[in-house]
Amino acid sequence: YEHATSLPAALPGLAWQRKLHPALRPDITNIRYSQNGKYLLVQDGGSLQSLDRNPLAPRFQIPVADAHSASFSLDAETVSFFTGDIDPRIETWNLNEKERVSVRELHMKEDCAQTSLSSDGKYFSCVARDEAHDEFNLRVVLYDVASGEVLYRSPKLVSLSGFAASWLEIELYISAQLGVDPELVHISFSPDAHYLAAGQISNSFVYDLRQRTLVQVSGQLKGKLKQGFVFTAPDRIVVRKEPSSLEAELRSFPDGQLLKDKLTVGDGRLRASTDPAYLLVKLDG
Repeated sequence: YEHATSLPAALPGLAWQRKLHPALRPDITNIRYSQNGKYLLVQDGGSLQSLDRNPLAPRFQIPVADAHSASFSLDAETVSFFTGDIDPRIETWNLNEKERVSVRELHMKEDCAQTSLSSDGKYFSCVARDEAHDEFNLRVVLYDVASGEVLYRSPKLVSLSGFAASWLEIELYISAQLGVDPELVHISFSPDAHYLAAGQISNSFVYDLRQRTLVQVSGQLKGKLKQGFVFTAPDRIVVRKEPSSLEAELRSFPDGQLLKDKLTVGDGRLRASTDPAYLLVKLDG
């Protein structure tokens, strides 16, 4: 217990006290392997620990409290993460130099219900919510981290009213209390930070981050982005066949060619693994 030495020495009934070195750590919240298999990232509520995988050995530690899930860049040169939901602070660290190479704070006008950061730490997405005339609307706002510039503001992806809007507010409150990120919009950066794809109910889109323009995707793929998806590689994407389907398809990206049909994935959240041959399914609860 880190603050044990602050206890008064004459506390009635006190038989023994000692400050722990190191202090007890919080539970682990995130574990990631780098794409090349060389490094391991272990995250808890107070720090990020970078390790060599083989042989397993610590490299360096980044002290940071309550950071959102960190990720490796595709080339395993850097690790990036952010803290805070209002005016998030975004950091990128070089694994070889073992030092921070970039830190930025985004000043946003939007009320973000859902956020994500590209693997290279250069782009930040905000699922912005606005309430007007008893409607609850969600749209994606994409930021360039270095300049703070808004690169793209999507049309409405979700528009709810009445009971549905109230239920969404409850879901956001519960997610905040549990400390988990809600998934109100299906949204993901490609592993190489080349594209941002997003979709839900009313609309979907793909944005080319290098060319800074929207990408025209096949009609079949565009529709399936509304139903749940995940990138498994820079040029591969798994999409659900139907909104509530337990089956998914593997397609090439961005041309949408069908590569494998009838993948049984259940009803959990689709998540990528380090190895593109595998897929993770996260069950809620």
